[in-house]
Amino acid sequence: MLPYNFLGAFSLMSRNRLAVDVGGTFIDFVLFDETEQKITIEKVSSGGKLEGKFFDGQKLLNIDLCEIEL
Repeated sequence: MLPYNFLGAFSLMSRNRLAVDVGGTFIDFVLFDETEQKITIEKVSSGGKLEGKFFDGQKLLNIDLCEIEL
């Protein structure tokens, strides 16, 4: 089976998994690159309005949503 991203486009990009944990102080982001066997961890303050906090974490990880396996 050929690799496809969640938009259905053919993809040979590395496979990434993302875990997000929303806590009282921080939102933790754990990115696992299956191809390189690399883990990247970032934190975003959960204080204030939560709208957009996921995208703040995405920017810190420097990853396009199309690169995340579902």
